[in-house]
Amino acid sequence: MAKGIITTLLLILSLSGWISGTFFYFQAKENDKFLMEKSLDNSLNIISQMLQRNNDDDGVIEQINLSINKGWTAHTGPLTTLCENDRDRLLTIVTKINAEQICNLVPKGKYY
Repeated sequence: MAKGIITTLLLILSLSGWISGTFFYFQAKENDKFLMEKSLDNSLNIISQMLQRNNDDDGVIEQINLSINKGWTAHTGPLTTLCENDRDRLLTIVTKINAEQICNLVPKGKYY
């Protein structure tokens, strides 16, 4: 009987690492999704504030060009984030034509 209990305990102990690892893996994936969602929300808020005074398509493109030419990464970074990860959010504040032009203008790639 003692052998059976020891065997069962060793089996549970050996599987606990796999169970814990699986749990942590899925929790990390959920955390990544949550962080990306919040990052996109923040980017959209920054861009919508930047563009709130522009009433026409030309004004939007002028503002984007100004941000790029002046090197205002606080504006171009969120634009890059939206263009590369969720262009549909960008379409909630600009037209489809402007979104395409904006995404062609902003810097691309990862910066680290």
